[in-house]
Amino acid sequence: MKYYLYLLLALLLITLIIFVNLLYYKERMKSKQYLVLYEQLANEKVDLSVKNTYRSIEVYLNGKNFQREVEISDGRGNRLELSQLIDKDKLVLCFSENSCDECVEAELDKLNKKNQLAGSENVIILINASDKRYVHQYQTNHQKYPVYEMKTNQAQLSSIIAPFFFILEKETMRVNAAFVPLKHQPEETDKYLNKVINDYFE
Repeated sequence: MKYYLYLLLALLLITLIIFVNLLYYKERMKSKQYLVLYEQLANEKVDLSVKNTYRSIEVYLNGKNFQREVEISDGRGNRLELSQLIDKDKLVLCFSENSCDECVEAELDKLNKKNQLAGSENVIILINASDKRYVHQYQTNHQKYPVYEMKTNQAQLSSIIAPFFFILEKETMRVNAAFVPLKHQPEETDKYLNKVINDYFE
């Protein structure tokens, strides 16, 4: 009789242990799901914040007379008038020495893939940098497009770290169709480039 009682108690104990473990596993999985959801929401908030910041930059840039805002020089340090470079509307990629290298290379790669459609003669690259060696490396390594050093006293313009595109119109020297790419949405850059190429260079 005692044997059956011990056996029953053992089975009850095993059942209890299994039940407790199942409850623990279920709560752990629920916590993990909550953590994943929290991280997703946090990332979405960050992305939305970055997106709003970038859209504000685009609004700031559009309509600006770029010739009044910047000084341009070639690879030998000779100062140039921006109007000397703009014989027609140009697609401009602008970035600074503080831009992340991966971001810059991603946008250059996008440009290179669109080269036949855009045409090398319709594109220029402007680099805001105090280190001439930084500019020189792009003048040496990216020979599809002319590369120039850019300087500006405009704090808001010089504070833009992300690479950005815009159309510089010949007649007015004003910025149009400014666009700051989002690193995690490369397809938006493709859409932008397709549109400006179609609107200005076809």
